[in-house]
Amino acid sequence: MRKMPCIFILAMIAVAFTCQGEDAVFEAEALVTNRSELTHNHLTSSCWDLWDQKARPWSKDGVLRAQASHPDTPGSKLHISIPCQEKKPYRVTIRGGRYNGLRIDGGHFQATWDNSLVADNVFPENGKIPLSIQNLFIEEGPVYIDTIKIELMDNAKPIKKYDLEPYCRWDGNSAGISRTPVRSQRKVNGFAARRIEEHLDRGVNAVPGEKGGAYISWRLLRSDSPKTAFQVFRTRAGKRVLLTRQPVRTTCDWVDPDGRPGDIYSVHPLPGGFKGEAVFSGKPYRSLKLSMENIYVEYIGIGDLDGDGRYDFVVKYPSDSIDPWDRYWRHTDKRYRLEAFNADGKSLWTKDFDEGIEMGLWYSPFIVYDFDGDGRAEVVMKGGERIAEDEGKRVLHGAEYFIILNGPDGKELARGEWPSRNGFENYNKVSRNQLAMGYLDGKTPCLIALRGTYGVMKAEAWTWDGSNLRNLWKFDNIGYPAKYKGQGSHSTICYDFDGDGRDEILLGGMMLNSNGTIRWSMGMGHNDHQFCSDILPDNPGVEIAYVYETSQSKNGFCVVEPATGKIIWGVSHPVGHGHFGYLIDMDPAIRGMEFSATDIWAPGASGRWLFQSDGKILKHGEDVPARLHGVFWDADLEKENCRNRISDFNGGLVGGGYSGWLVGTIDLWGDWREEIISSLPGEIRIYSTNIPAMDRRVCLMQDSLYRNIVLGNSQGYRVEPTLSYVPAVENHNLSVILKKKGERSFEASVTVSASKYSGLKGILEFKSPDKSFAPQEIQLSPNEYMQASFPLEGKMDPEQFCFASLKSSGGSLSARARLAPLPEPGLNAIHINACTLYSESGGKTNMVKGRPGAEKGCLTGWNQKGHKLVWRIQPPAGKYRLQLKIAAPFVARRSVQINQQKLGVFEFECTGGNGGAKDQWEVVDIEKDGKTVEFSANGKPIEISLTNIDNVMLNVADLYLVPVSREN
Repeated sequence: MRKMPCIFILAMIAVAFTCQGEDAVFEAEALVTNRSELTHNHLTSSCWDLWDQKARPWSKDGVLRAQASHPDTPGSKLHISIPCQEKKPYRVTIRGGRYNGLRIDGGHFQATWDNSLVADNVFPENGKIPLSIQNLFIEEGPVYIDTIKIELMDNAKPIKKYDLEPYCRWDGNSAGISRTPVRSQRKVNGFAARRIEEHLDRGVNAVPGEKGGAYISWRLLRSDSPKTAFQVFRTRAGKRVLLTRQPVRTTCDWVDPDGRPGDIYSVHPLPGGFKGEAVFSGKPYRSLKLSMENIYVEYIGIGDLDGDGRYDFVVKYPSDSIDPWDRYWRHTDKRYRLEAFNADGKSLWTKDFDEGIEMGLWYSPFIVYDFDGDGRAEVVMKGGERIAEDEGKRVLHGAEYFIILNGPDGKELARGEWPSRNGFENYNKVSRNQLAMGYLDGKTPCLIALRGTYGVMKAEAWTWDGSNLRNLWKFDNIGYPAKYKGQGSHSTICYDFDGDGRDEILLGGMMLNSNGTIRWSMGMGHNDHQFCSDILPDNPGVEIAYVYETSQSKNGFCVVEPATGKIIWGVSHPVGHGHFGYLIDMDPAIRGMEFSATDIWAPGASGRWLFQSDGKILKHGEDVPARLHGVFWDADLEKENCRNRISDFNGGLVGGGYSGWLVGTIDLWGDWREEIISSLPGEIRIYSTNIPAMDRRVCLMQDSLYRNIVLGNSQGYRVEPTLSYVPAVENHNLSVILKKKGERSFEASVTVSASKYSGLKGILEFKSPDKSFAPQEIQLSPNEYMQASFPLEGKMDPEQFCFASLKSSGGSLSARARLAPLPEPGLNAIHINACTLYSESGGKTNMVKGRPGAEKGCLTGWNQKGHKLVWRIQPPAGKYRLQLKIAAPFVARRSVQINQQKLGVFEFECTGGNGGAKDQWEVVDIEKDGKTVEFSANGKPIEISLTNIDNVMLNVADLYLVPVSREN
């Protein structure tokens, strides 16, 4: 081995000092302190080499190089000492080629790349900054280090030194492409001794019962025994009475027919455990009143801000959003605001986003979670400066960071660096930001800041222990082959996909291990939606369903094994642009969940598909809604269709609903069924079911996958929360759905299914209001189901039900269906197409034909206050009620007048869109206080006038005059 003469190194050091000032660039070889590890123009596996013969064309003097090595047997280690004249913080940057392992301040090794920032705010010790360099990362060909640059940081403040753990990547280079993933040197270790989790209380909730009184429900906690029973007490005027003569054992709810507003209900577990209580307000919802009026909310963060075991809320408003793409970007001086509320609806604090955070969902991520384990959630938001150079323009400069806020008061606790803008292709791509939380060591909630979706992607992980921010690792895909570029999605999910006890990070079509290394990449580009759950019941663990925006010749809609990224099934036809999708367990007769995806480049509705969990096509085309939302609402184990009036999928109304614009569905309190969060002008409402339960299960928010999806829904594309299991697969299920059989005839469809674990044997009984049917004996093997249909006679009455029960040796199940079909034009109704408009004033509507559900024409553009529409018709003399077929993306208000008779001002609920899809049209009655409004006609022409009074859009397809006297 030819060692370098020491005199040569000393000469280099002298040269380096002559150019030192506040900022300095050093030849790396001049700073080596363990010189015995250097050879000269002779590359070996055991030493670093100073190469100056052929390197001079691209280096001033020479470069340090090392032969490729393996992380398990790394090459020699160089010790470097950088002289510094100032006792101030410096930025350290290394210039080289390929990847090296480098550590600073005696911390752990990280990977570096050409012009790689090593660290900011590094303070010298005794006039020097110590570095260590070692070839730890697999590469084909030598790695190189040329120069090391230090820069004084203006106005920098002393901060905790970062303990940098390694991160790694695959990469291409002149020698070819490495196909073996680089392995990190160690696993992530956070500060928590045991897993930090939310401490939830009993979650007692009281809302009006279906027939008056109060409906009380509460949480079953993971800490409860399977044998835990509950007693319910009511306190009124200081007197407490026991309501449950026998403890409640099979559900977590109770109906008090004598309940009154102001009553206090307390729930006591037996033999012991967390108690809880709630005050009955008499309303079916809880309300959060915003500090600003006439503002809608689109995003809400959930967490226990004050440590009382109840969920609190952080909302972001207004709902406006500007996309970074050049086609959509525009400047605005508006800024977003966060407002925090406690569980009782009291406003706790507000905080405006920084001036450097533009008005758009991709600029302004925030999440809510307890990161330090003190029992109170923190709020993390992106922050940034707007400097003079960016005034009135896109923000391209200025510091960027994340801010950690104290949950109870909103005060700033800490700031950390946001992934830098360096390396991104353009403004659109650099402006895509998200936040995530993952248990990267299985115990400590780690904060992950993310940047990039369509090309360069960066992720940086941190812990916050209440006093110190610690950076765990930094990842980016700069220098990667195309397979690892642009693999992002519009959501990020952290979950233990491989069962090692640590969360992985699903970025989209690429997954990172808990230590920031790449686990796999699909190499298919960007997907608009990713869904996770136990999609395939016979396949262990969860799976991932994708809807790809990037055009694919096949597999544009697919289901993937999360541990490996292997496609389990995918479509064989091309997908141009997958844009909509959902994953919902809708049909009790179809095992597992249904997966829908829509290719918006396909003509008409031909790009809409609905699949069974195993890939079998269930529906295709116009019969498949592009967008649906599900909610666990009634007693059975599949979801219901979450519209303003909640219904079974392909069935009738189940009872209950909400007003406003849907924000989300989450199990916030009460038993395992979900709450519906909606936005109205200046208000958030949270609705709960009052339908008695069939069984019980641990509250959904204690399922780690469900909880992580809820956390991520305060930003990006909202993903309907899904569980790591499917209730209707894990348990026996009984479901009753009202089905339309003919023009005016109906039947009850009863489905019984056995769980995946055991068979089911029992007696099924069914009765309607006017008839009882003969009992049927049921015997099913695991995973089997049976269906039976029962004709329903007589008039459909929403206050009446049909009931089914199943009695077996293992217990009993009960279910029901309300005799409430979906609204449709009344019997013998006189039809008026909205396009036959007689006159209009104060605005101009558009007449559009061919929309699904409104093929014969509809009116659009009715969104200006004072815009009046008039229709003229001559119906026979008699009494009538008025129905409208409408599509409404928001809650809209209209005044209604028949001739000179003012019927009043009416609210029309959001139907889910503006009528671009068939399921966005609804037939609604003109009602006041729950009763239809009637008017009289004398056989002469009448004018029906509707006037916009709130500047909100409402599209109209048809009007119906329903004769009251002729209805059954």
